[in-house]
Amino acid sequence: MGKIGFGTVITMKIAKKRVVALLLCVASAALMAGCAFGYEADDNYPYDIAVEHGYTGTEGEWLTAQETPDTVYRRMYDEAVKDGSFTGTYFEFLQGLDLSADATPYIQRALLSVVSITARFPSTGETLLSSGAGVIYKLDKEAGEAYIVTNYHVLYSSSKQAISENISVYLYGNEGEDGAIPASYLGGAMDCDLAVLRVENDAFKTGDVRAADLGGSVIAGEPVYAIGNPLNKNISVTGGVVSVEEEWVTLKAANDTSLIVLPEIRIDASVNHGNSGGGLFNAVGELVGIVNARSSSEDVSGFGYAIPLELVTALAENAIENDGEVTRLHDGLKISVAGSRAVYDETTGRTHISQKLCVDDRSAGAGSYIGLRAGDTLISGYALRGGERVCETQFTHRCAWEAFCFRVRQGDTICLTVSREGTETTLQRAVSQSLYFDVFD
Repeated sequence: MGKIGFGTVITMKIAKKRVVALLLCVASAALMAGCAFGYEADDNYPYDIAVEHGYTGTEGEWLTAQETPDTVYRRMYDEAVKDGSFTGTYFEFLQGLDLSADATPYIQRALLSVVSITARFPSTGETLLSSGAGVIYKLDKEAGEAYIVTNYHVLYSSSKQAISENISVYLYGNEGEDGAIPASYLGGAMDCDLAVLRVENDAFKTGDVRAADLGGSVIAGEPVYAIGNPLNKNISVTGGVVSVEEEWVTLKAANDTSLIVLPEIRIDASVNHGNSGGGLFNAVGELVGIVNARSSSEDVSGFGYAIPLELVTALAENAIENDGEVTRLHDGLKISVAGSRAVYDETTGRTHISQKLCVDDRSAGAGSYIGLRAGDTLISGYALRGGERVCETQFTHRCAWEAFCFRVRQGDTICLTVSREGTETTLQRAVSQSLYFDVFD
């Protein structure tokens, strides 16, 4: 295979299933000039609407306020500015630090939140076995109850077309057969390659086991660590950097027939069969994604992928709150990136990618019911639930809309701000009918 170009297809593998990833270069290039149905998106980005509402800072500063980088140095800087011990810029702060800080203590702690997973399937011959990893998302040590996030394909057999009914998890340091802990499938979505397990066992009451600390957005060039169960040889760590903060990749689903399109963090850390479902952690040991894929092309090196935490938490909370039934707002929309630009913030040293999300098309669904039209630029949104605003989101990148649709619940009133032909417009509708939601098993 030659250089990656428009429409290049890369052959990849996820765990033991063969998948295809298509880099959507053609679509991305076309959409930079406007939406695809004969109309032009207006000029407004979410930042422009913020300025109309009185914001006076730069676009970089505004984007930083929406997505603060979760690095140990930025956290130290924010604390120093807050307590008045430092008044300079972020770069000036960095110049006074020893940047050789060791991430090892943080990753050592993160190891305690990762488990190995095996899923067995009955067969006429030898028992089929799938292996991978998972991350302890929530933990009640007193009750010995845990919720574990993993990949859907780790638990699913394409030949059986079913989720395993014989799932075991293994804590770090006790990964022999004697350490097997029964787990049950709570819920998930094949279309997102995410699933949640529930475990209730005394092993989670004692010992050094912990829920993962949750991070936030990642930065290109930021050090990251993949912790998983490669080749089912117990939990191990590989390190690298974030190559791309968010790209959309087409993959073969767990059923080995249909295709799914997912937002992915691209990394150059080594990812092998069995890393699936494990965690991607930043330099302070915070979870920033769930590892789910890698490139196996001979012409590609260092292309590993992880599902961003933004989508992971939206789906996990959905499954836990709904006792395993995962629902997503059936928006009936085709949304594309109508414009994208790099914005640098000198105070933090972060280069943001600011995207303009455009409604390309709509069909029957909540989007049409709420009043969205082709050509609208998504700006922000929230839901009213029990009189309170929840799910507040600035739509500065595509994954934000996908996560928003998983956070909305039946009975919520959805409030969206869009830019329509250059004018800010507010849309509000209650979504109380089940027909406006897709249900995943």
